[in-house]
Amino acid sequence: MHAQRRIHIHGSRSSTSGALLLLLLTGLTGCGEEVKELPPLRADTTPKASVTDLQDAPRSREGAMLLDLAFKAASAMPENPHVKTRCRLMADVVETWQALSMPAKAAAMATQITNWRRGLALADLAYHCAENGVEDLARSYIEKARQALATMSPADAQQEWRADRIKARLAAVHILLGDNETALELQKDLVPSESGKAAAAVARRAKESDYKELRAVLLHGKDTAPLDHLENLIAAHVEIYRSLYQNKAIRDEVASDIREAGKRLPIPIRLAHLHALALIAFEKKDAALAITFGEDAKALLDSMRSTAEHRVPETARLASLQARIGQTEQARASLLASLALFDLEIHTIMEMDRTEVLLPVAEAFAVLGDHDRAEDTYRRALHEAGRNPNARPRAEDLVAVACSVAKSGIKVSGALLAALEQLQSGLAHPW
Repeated sequence: MHAQRRIHIHGSRSSTSGALLLLLLTGLTGCGEEVKELPPLRADTTPKASVTDLQDAPRSREGAMLLDLAFKAASAMPENPHVKTRCRLMADVVETWQALSMPAKAAAMATQITNWRRGLALADLAYHCAENGVEDLARSYIEKARQALATMSPADAQQEWRADRIKARLAAVHILLGDNETALELQKDLVPSESGKAAAAVARRAKESDYKELRAVLLHGKDTAPLDHLENLIAAHVEIYRSLYQNKAIRDEVASDIREAGKRLPIPIRLAHLHALALIAFEKKDAALAITFGEDAKALLDSMRSTAEHRVPETARLASLQARIGQTEQARASLLASLALFDLEIHTIMEMDRTEVLLPVAEAFAVLGDHDRAEDTYRRALHEAGRNPNARPRAEDLVAVACSVAKSGIKVSGALLAALEQLQSGLAHPW
């Protein structure tokens, strides 16, 4: 048991957002807490036009065909005995539609998911609506998500984290809508991996007056919090870094604390934190600081002892970061190194894993603006997918490639679409 301490929000100098964030974060460090008279936090008080249904952004015909093909591939998988894989793939496509500003399509397809992931997809749609100030529609999707949560199958309900993931997402929605009491109620007694995830929604609005108390929570938990809790705690502090960036003393201290607290976490997670800090710095027009974070990420990656299966995608993710922060030559060198390592060590990578390893390389070429090399790598990934003798891993790879291509922004050529269609047409028993 961690040492308990009580945090009294009433009378504190914290802002509204700070008080709520402090409460959410203390649960990640084993602290007790007492909160009184916590006023609501509103995401946006600007009046919005009445919206009765979701609207999709326009997409190219080829891009729409790509995701329709992916959903068709996922739906072709027999529910028995592959319900978990089938629904996961369907949810991946739904998430991609939403990421591409096509929430209406996502909502229509989410209803076809038959396990707990339907509730999570609906909660994500509620978050989308709340984030865009469409409160009535957000509350409609909250209710749909709650209905899905209440009707989960006994098999799904046996795994507590599934229901808790939906609750954590709904808590974030309620925070955006100002329903703090409901959010806190949903956060109670969640499993460690889901506890505190809603904190990031509040951390984006942290004030300088909140900082000392919030930092104390991170310092309290960095050595004692369970790793799942620590990861969520640091994720919230990445958002605090974004919120308080203009104060150099604070941002430098937050970055230092994130690095120090992250030392207990696996290197890929620490790399993701450095990438996030670099992108925030670049967004804030501080290219030099972004490059420093990028160089630190490269040094950390170089220190990682790993096989090609893990090093190739991590090197490609570094290349994506380098391309985004203006280091195009370094990005290209990283990409060529990752492809060379893949070719050299391909015999050590299982056939069923090769597509997953190649996708970050293709994505990085797209970020770099080299769409021809991106398509070549996507087609190579599809070729590796076709080597699998069973249809289930081929379907998994097809969906992963289609979603990746859609998000990459490259033009979908007829040849690439034909390769995907050919792989989809061959999906049949044995799965």
